[in-house]
Amino acid sequence: MDFDYVPFGNAFVEIKECADPKNDYSCWKRKCGLGATPPIPSDCFTGPINCQHGSGECYGNLVEVCVKNMTNNNPWKYMPFVDCFEAHEPGAGSKAHMEKCAQQYNLNPAVITSCQSGSSGKTLMAVAARATVMVK
Repeated sequence: MDFDYVPFGNAFVEIKECADPKNDYSCWKRKCGLGATPPIPSDCFTGPINCQHGSGECYGNLVEVCVKNMTNNNPWKYMPFVDCFEAHEPGAGSKAHMEKCAQQYNLNPAVITSCQSGSSGKTLMAVAARATVMVK
């Protein structure tokens, strides 16, 4: 069985062609997704990301794409971390909780933070955005 976890959900990339008040997931998917009519906007995967549940979800998505990448996309290695990180307990999804889960699964929290706050995290989120919007 093939398994690929893409931590992006109903997030979308804010693009100029979908300026407020229509800058939403539906507009982004229509302009940038599977079956979009060319020309495709140049900012489809480079603009700011807007997460359905706010900045906390965006932080979590970044952490999870970084961990997925750190573990060479091996779900046996990254999914236990994701399960811990998203646990329904006080502090879940926070930096402190990320550090706790990272240590529990022998991942370096400093490397996760560096990825999450740097250009590699942004690149990985663009990959996740593209994978999400290209699904029917």
